[in-house]
Amino acid sequence: MTVESGLTLSPATPSDLDSVVGLVRSAGLPTDGIAENLQHFKVARDPAGRLAGVAGAEIYGDQALLRSVCIAPEYRGKALGSRLTGAIMDYVRDAGCKEVYLLTTTAAGYFARKGFARVDRSAVSGPVLKSVEFATACPKTATVMLAQMDTTG
Repeated sequence: MTVESGLTLSPATPSDLDSVVGLVRSAGLPTDGIAENLQHFKVARDPAGRLAGVAGAEIYGDQALLRSVCIAPEYRGKALGSRLTGAIMDYVRDAGCKEVYLLTTTAAGYFARKGFARVDRSAVSGPVLKSVEFATACPKTATVMLAQMDTTG
């Protein structure tokens, strides 16, 4: 799918791993678990094939964890994050996920505008708690957010 400025969105491939990890690391986000979940990531590339942005998910049955939404500095402020977030949300909906969680220390306001609501960490249950983000990678002070998915249509 082509978006503004000639950027294309597509599923991540194994050859994207190093670039994805590098971009996510440069933003100070956790990189643990990316390799194991790369099949659930979307990437945006510029016309030269360089990575412009990434967003991923970890799927745990009917729950998902949105993670690693990251845009290269030169593409920030151009709605690419919204496009990638939308693509991942469509992906997890199509995968049958009913709940999508995320953990953030900096973007709660952004994700609230995308339909996520703050929830207390103690209210989270189910297999998503097995994610490395809930277990160790994200601080206990991170804001936990939840989006309920409509999987009926």
